[in-house]
Amino acid sequence: MKATSFLEIHWMRLATLLTDFAYETARLVRYPAGEQCEIMRAQSSQGNGCQ
Repeated sequence: MKATSFLEIHWMRLATLLTDFAYETARLVRYPAGEQCEIMRAQSSQGNGCQ
């Protein structure tokens, strides 16, 4: 079994970090009020509690 190189390990970690960052940024742009707004939206019967 081939040992994973130092660069391969850190490249995978960087790719994961960038993916997480992109997801969080998109979520913040879509729902600027943050978690409280998402909670209200989830509890709303129409699903649009916070616009």
